[in-house]
Amino acid sequence: MRHSSNVIHKLYIGCFVAIVLSAVILRMYKACYTGVIYDEALTYFRFARDFNSAVSDYSTTNNHLLNSVLIYLSVNIFGQLGNFMGVPAIRLPAVVFGIVYVVSIAIIIEAALRSRPLKLLVLALCLSNYFIFDLSILARGYAIALGAVYCELLLVIFYPTLLKDYDKSMVFLLSALNFIALGAMLTSLYTIVPINLAFLAVMYHTKNACVATGKPSGAFKKVFEMGSAIMCFSSLPLALLYINVIKTIISAAAVNSEINEAPATILKALITEGLFSKWGFHLWNLEMITRAIMLPVMLILAVLFILNIIVNKKTLTPAALIILSVLAASFSLAYIAHTAAGLSLGFTRNHVFWLPMIVLAGGIIADGALDARIIGTWFMRAGTCLVCLVLIILTAGPLASLHVVTTYDWKPQSVVGPLLRELKKIDATRRWRVGFSDKLQFDLFPYLFYNGEAYRISDSDVAVYPISEQNQHPENLYEYDLFKKFDCIVALASRPRRPQI
Repeated sequence: MRHSSNVIHKLYIGCFVAIVLSAVILRMYKACYTGVIYDEALTYFRFARDFNSAVSDYSTTNNHLLNSVLIYLSVNIFGQLGNFMGVPAIRLPAVVFGIVYVVSIAIIIEAALRSRPLKLLVLALCLSNYFIFDLSILARGYAIALGAVYCELLLVIFYPTLLKDYDKSMVFLLSALNFIALGAMLTSLYTIVPINLAFLAVMYHTKNACVATGKPSGAFKKVFEMGSAIMCFSSLPLALLYINVIKTIISAAAVNSEINEAPATILKALITEGLFSKWGFHLWNLEMITRAIMLPVMLILAVLFILNIIVNKKTLTPAALIILSVLAASFSLAYIAHTAAGLSLGFTRNHVFWLPMIVLAGGIIADGALDARIIGTWFMRAGTCLVCLVLIILTAGPLASLHVVTTYDWKPQSVVGPLLRELKKIDATRRWRVGFSDKLQFDLFPYLFYNGEAYRISDSDVAVYPISEQNQHPENLYEYDLFKKFDCIVALASRPRRPQI
């Protein structure tokens, strides 16, 4: 019996480690294989080639300041088309923090859940969701902020057991992670603030528990000091990072009260695009009815679950309690900011910070439902568990592609890198003229990133069209099966031009 238990434990550890390692390796592979997309190329050309532009130009939402600074440093070290261990220099900061996210979420899941099969399922979903996967390798601020957010959540979870004697180190680490998350993506504020508040609550409880009953613990004073220190050490570097942006917005406001100039784009994204605006509350790539029902059902289940625990005096793992609290506080903060101040999360992709936590919440409820000590009747346990499993699987959505950026309409944009590598196989010495259909105008910037010169379709050796136009261009199609996954077709000119000297 004991031998069988050891075998099962070793099998579980092997599967868990294999999932984590696969997630790291596959992220590095996709970062190398898939082509740079429009937003990445625009970030590089407009902001990341010059340090001053990276920290002062906020004319579009493309400039995630800390991301632009890190791209500037990476490209200056390895070169525009250089790489480190196969990862393109432009994507290196994103991939590093994508790996930080992978490791952090794996440890969080191990601490929060009890059921081994459920741990493996939730881990696989949190690491393979296409939305999270794509945004954790692209050269944008999302990957950096995502890694910082979940690394910070990890530190808060382990504070009572491993880190309670390292308060000064915690101040430094949390301040640094606040700076990284908010410096890379301001909209991570909706998760960063609740995580910091959770840390102060956990710290207060821990300090109180360490003092004998009847003696003053001084916990409140300690929490106040730590909270003030974290706020100061986070705010000062953020103010320095954003100082030029703030000056730009103030200057524009002074010249034109309507702020119709450069900063209008970011202000519009943060203020006028409501949380429930045309972008919608999109957490799933499913039909509208699924999106409309999924979140309320999950929240109702969570409330009923917590009430049942309180009434019956049952307990969750400390990590599970922290995660549910942070998620509830995060939603509440977003709702209050939207209704009271008219603020929003901006574009749909900013919800990437919530997705892993929602999947985790579903896993926590399902984990509790499997425990007879929390929910007594087998019927209620089975029903709750089934509903939660369906919810977390649907929430996680489709699995990521290893070759194509499937998020939004970015699939055709990611064709440029693989296309140029394929052309190099045909003739490595030739400078190929590649032209793009008008419907693929967003492919132009990625092409300029790799090749430096644009061509019209009529002047090209190679023409790229959306796959919807394949009946209009049946001749000279090249490697149809290779490029159809990018929703593109590639046509070679019947009489290739001579290479330029």
